[in-house]
Order: sequence, then structure tokens, then C-alpha cells
Amino acid sequence: FGGFVGLNDTLGRISHCYATGVASGGMYVGGFVGKNYGSIDHCYATGDSHSYSNYGGFVGMNDGSIDLCYATGDVSRLDFENNSYTAGGFAGSNSGTISRSYSTGKVASGYTAGGFVSSNYGTINDAFALGNVDGFIEFGGFVVHNIGSIENAFYSGKVVGNADSLREDGSMQNEPVGFSCFEATNDESGTIVNSFWNIDSCTTDSVTLAVGKTTDQL
Repeated sequence: FGGFVGLNDTLGRISHCYATGVASGGMYVGGFVGKNYGSIDHCYATGDSHSYSNYGGFVGMNDGSIDLCYATGDVSRLDFENNSYTAGGFAGSNSGTISRSYSTGKVASGYTAGGFVSSNYGTINDAFALGNVDGFIEFGGFVVHNIGSIENAFYSGKVVGNADSLREDGSMQNEPVGFSCFEATNDESGTIVNSFWNIDSCTTDSVTLAVGKTTDQL
């Protein structure tokens, strides 16, 4: 499901386009494109995105290339779903390349909420996220799980854990766990280089490969 296109296949190219409506659906929901295997450049999405799995403000899942794009809509679960997973301010999951892009919307998900992307297996260069991240289990200011490469990135929002509204009904877990102001977890093969988070806006104690900076320093 996508605000502009549901699926952009390997031979597809979308350039200089935008979407403003709300994108809502089951899996792989993006404010602009649901699944991308092709190329997207100079595009943006301003509508909110709602799903229960693998969804983002711009794209639900990216396995292609995205350059010079942005998303400003908020990302949250469907009202009738008990919980949600793999939510990102820009992308739910990335196995391709995202460059020179950003997101500003808020992200709320019970599991694996990331300010820019939830799961990164690919490459992210020259990117930033500004929206607050509200999670319960494993959530990060910029990324939740990084197994790929992140370079020249920053997060300048607030990371909070909301146990009351985001935890599953009947959950034995009472307190948020596994969160950070940049990445929640970084795999041995993952790299985070020249990346930062804002210590003025995100006051959560963080163990991260990114470097904390003040607003003035950023």
C-alpha cells in the first residue's frame, strides 16, 4: 500500500512526484510507495502512514535506490490492531540504498520503532530524522537494528517509552526495554560512521556508536 504507488518494480523509476494523502493497510505501507525495488528520486510524502508491520513515512520496504526524498507524516499502528512492528519515520526496512533524504514525522510502535528506519540491511548516506520516537520494545532515535552501513546521519528528536498505550494487552513486560537515542542494536557487520544525536532533545541514557552533540554543535 502506498500513498502514490503500491509497488515500484526493478525496472521502475519515479521522479519529481509527491503524495499528500494518508496511507493505510496491512503490511508494507509507505506514505509514498509500499515496496520499492526500482529507483525513486526528488519525491516526497506528507501524509500519515498506518499499518501493523513494515511501514514508513515514505516507503514500507526499500530494496532499490532512493535519493533526495523526504517524508513529514506521522507513523503509527492501525487503530484496530493490538500492536505493530518495524515502523520507521522514513522506511520500515531498507535493503537497498537511501541517500540525501530525511523524515520529520513522529513514530509510535509497540515493537521496533525507528526515527528514520526500523531495520537497515543496506546503505544509508546523508540522512536525518527529527520526529519523536515512542516505543515499548526495542526502539531507536534513528534506527532500531543496523546490519548495514550508515554514514553522515543524525537524529534530533526525543525517544520515549510509553508502556500504557503501546504494550500488548496482557503483556508481562511493564517497562520499556532496548532503546537508544540513535541505534538500539548494531550487528557485528554493521557500521555507523560520522553520525550524531542531539543530547539537548534526547536525554535518554544511550550506548551507541553515534556521537552526542548539542543543538549548537549540530
